[in-house]
Amino acid sequence: MTVNRKMKKNKVFEISFLLIVLSALSFAQTNLVDQIKNKYSSVGTFQADFSVETGQRLSGRVVFQKENKIKIVTEKRTIVSDGKTNWNYEKRTNKVIISEAAPGQSQFSPEFYLSQLSSGKDFQTLEKKNGLSGVKFTPQNNGMNLKSIVLWVDSNLIVKRIEAERKHGGKFVLSLKNVKLNQPVAADEFKFQPPENARIIDLR
Repeated sequence: MTVNRKMKKNKVFEISFLLIVLSALSFAQTNLVDQIKNKYSSVGTFQADFSVETGQRLSGRVVFQKENKIKIVTEKRTIVSDGKTNWNYEKRTNKVIISEAAPGQSQFSPEFYLSQLSSGKDFQTLEKKNGLSGVKFTPQNNGMNLKSIVLWVDSNLIVKRIEAERKHGGKFVLSLKNVKLNQPVAADEFKFQPPENARIIDLR
């Protein structure tokens, strides 16, 4: 796997990580975080268009549903998990990697990130920027080597921007728009049918 392909794959997993942070806000220590937590504690489904900046720009669409179901679609890759099985499809090579979604270990599992982030510390409420309110905290023992995370929310407490600073330098910025909470999601959103003649690698 080339360096560029590794970087693109890592971006997609970082996106899933930061989006799932939204469903793992059970560690409130400031009034704003309490409000965000209350907003998202009742969220069963989450849909949004996203763009991410890490030196390069990547955009796509995400659909999330409790428990552990997620679909991320970008121009070059589609990742789907129904909570039991993961499908990772790369369009350029027409290749699908199928694997089991291990409970408590999958990078798509909210419970995994909750256990990793529940010990978050150093919560700070930030001054408003561009009409958004922000809260910054330090995640502990996370597998993404993140030094800090900032959540920016609008007046309706909808998360519109996530900024993550890596421990070894660099910043990861995820912007969200057309956010829909608790809207119906078709069951087949979390199933993936490989395209014709796709190369299938089944790791189950």
